[in-house]
Amino acid sequence: MPTLSTTSAAGAPTSFPSSISSPIPSSVLTLAPEITAEIFQWCFDAYPSFGYNSTPLLLICVCRYWRDVALSTPALWDTIWFLRDPIIQTHYPALESWLKRSGTRPITLGIHYVAYESSAHLDMLIHNHASRLQYLQYTTSKGALRTPDPVPLLPVLETLRIFIFCRADRNEGPIQIFKPYAAPALRHLALKSLSPSLL
Repeated sequence: MPTLSTTSAAGAPTSFPSSISSPIPSSVLTLAPEITAEIFQWCFDAYPSFGYNSTPLLLICVCRYWRDVALSTPALWDTIWFLRDPIIQTHYPALESWLKRSGTRPITLGIHYVAYESSAHLDMLIHNHASRLQYLQYTTSKGALRTPDPVPLLPVLETLRIFIFCRADRNEGPIQIFKPYAAPALRHLALKSLSPSLL
């Protein structure tokens, strides 16, 4: 076996196997992918924001092995919690890629402060993933909430939370978010500054 020579404190030459100079793989990288994926899920934020500091995006930047495991773990990609409007418009393709990685899992989607100019992208996002949308919450304006194309079917939607900046005017007529009987699994409804009669 090749050796690596050095000098001891007493001045005598000392030899070591050259293998000691090779990097030793971290034990965490030798775990089975299933175990690594389970650990990743325990590190997951309950309400992950879409950004460079979100847990899934941090994990895929560590090393190739972690990237492969994270990208193939749908549970890491079934939730998005928006914090500001520009994200929906400027990063829409990335949002779609995020949710597609969740496979067939139910989706949790939270949108905050959606301006009217962002509502078209929001409608598109909801329509594209309506069949898997289980939890939906958004804070928005009255104008952004009114959509010309209501969602036709939300078969697994269980929780809907809508918060309006200012109280909706009854004279403006009802706000049709989805078509009648389109959410048969709905169990929890929370409204703020919006009367149920306007839905």
